[in-house]
Amino acid sequence: MLKAMRKKGNVKAVMWVLAIIIIPAFVFWGAGSMIRERSRGAAGTIFHKKVPLEDYLQSWEAARDQALMIYGRLFDQIAQYLDLDSQAWDRLILLVEARKQRIRVTDQELIERLRDFPLFQKEGKFDPQVYEWVLKYYFRTTPIRFEEQMRESIRISKLVEKIYAQVNLTEAQLKEEFVSANEKAKFSFFLIETKDLLNQVNLEGEKELLDYYNQHKETLRRPDSVKVEYASLDSSALESQVSVSDEEIKVYFEGHREEFKPASPSPSASPMPSEATQEEKKVAQNKEPIPAAKTDELKPELTSEIKETVKAKLISQKARDRVEEIKSEVVPQLGPQAKLEEIARKYSLSFKETGYFSLDEPIAEIGFNLKFYNAAFGLGAGEISEPIETAGGYLFLKVKEKKASYIPEFSEVKAKVGDLAKKEKAAKLAKEKAEALLKALKEKSWEDLAKESNLAPVTTDFITRQDYITGIGKSEEFIRTGFSLNPKEIAKNLIRTERGFVLLRLDEKRAINDDDFQKEKAGFKEKILAKKQADYFQAWFEALKKKANLQSNVDKMKQRMSP
Repeated sequence: MLKAMRKKGNVKAVMWVLAIIIIPAFVFWGAGSMIRERSRGAAGTIFHKKVPLEDYLQSWEAARDQALMIYGRLFDQIAQYLDLDSQAWDRLILLVEARKQRIRVTDQELIERLRDFPLFQKEGKFDPQVYEWVLKYYFRTTPIRFEEQMRESIRISKLVEKIYAQVNLTEAQLKEEFVSANEKAKFSFFLIETKDLLNQVNLEGEKELLDYYNQHKETLRRPDSVKVEYASLDSSALESQVSVSDEEIKVYFEGHREEFKPASPSPSASPMPSEATQEEKKVAQNKEPIPAAKTDELKPELTSEIKETVKAKLISQKARDRVEEIKSEVVPQLGPQAKLEEIARKYSLSFKETGYFSLDEPIAEIGFNLKFYNAAFGLGAGEISEPIETAGGYLFLKVKEKKASYIPEFSEVKAKVGDLAKKEKAAKLAKEKAEALLKALKEKSWEDLAKESNLAPVTTDFITRQDYITGIGKSEEFIRTGFSLNPKEIAKNLIRTERGFVLLRLDEKRAINDDDFQKEKAGFKEKILAKKQADYFQAWFEALKKKANLQSNVDKMKQRMSP
């Protein structure tokens, strides 16, 4: 049936509903080698059953093909951020569950889901030759294999739809969600800030610091850290070494004249100045419009300005080409015994060595390059990463030393302990002051308290539960407590924030308009239901993965097969 389908009908794009599972990481290292090898070992276990390497690789290929369909020409640019390894395992786990729930896909369902696929069309209609060509040269697979992948993707989609269907909203629940999202309120609050009381805090010598240290050791724990060295290959650093001849500029210009073509003048006559007389305007209207200049008359000349533009483009391109040449020369030298500093010196690359850093500490020259951090913390001491792509080139990273999480000695964190101990005592003072003010409100009005305490209450605009609170930021406790109050009611308890303690009063509340709810109900339901279903599915899937108890051998296989 599917073979016949390729000869008639239209084909439509299938976007795997589980694209949400794609998470930023690093692309599978050595996958090509593993696919070529296809040894008979087990890739790992799920649900306490061995997964043959062949099954894993087929799932990996399916995940790759899905990414190709989703990202198209952008695939090569973002491939480094796709964790196809995780996607392959996610796919296998979901397929086990789909089979367990007896979810099947008929040939007709597959045909219907593949209908009108643009990649396989020619002049708006399905073309079997285009279909064969795209599968062979773009996906590098066969029709039978591709169609089986799509059948499995549909099976997974049907499973996801089944899980999604377990979540719905009643009218009352929908109204409650609408109120929560759209109801607005205006608040007043006093903020007693911790920092304002630091100057009132005194520490009683080293004994107090030692006591604090001994009571808070775990909070002072240093996370896993690593020290690396890296060489940077960047095209901008190579531009000064690149030259471009006048002949190269001329050849580029001749081949790209359209880039520098001036805009054609409007064929209509020039507008008359506002001060023109009625007679002048009448004569102008009766004139034939000035014809637009012919395309041939608009051919650009190689001016000095254009020459500089072309030169800059060619220098940039040559520098990028040189980056790729150097990369291809460096990669074979990145063996276990490679000395990165010598390689950097040989190719005039920037070489640096970091101090110890953790996952949440940015490196000034690198920032948060996810692949850099994955390599730094994923490799062992002495190991060198694959080339790490950057905006201008590549980084070559070698792990020098790794340090496991540890609790530092008192002497190492004495200054920090002092700061933390002072802040803790200041917070206690802030709380005591706020509690005294809250107690005073039992006998005094909000306004009288403001006058007598010389404190100026902060007043917000009308805000929703999702808005930023001026002077505080985001505070779930503030919002939860505030919206539960009646107008002019003062919260019975203090609210703790990052900055200090808050005394809160609800000034005014704006209820939602029922007409607005009726108008927006359909669109709002679609949006809120989609989020709730996605959240529910994610929680369900995390539980399923925990149950699957994945034990992967893939990393070990990659290490054995890497050069």
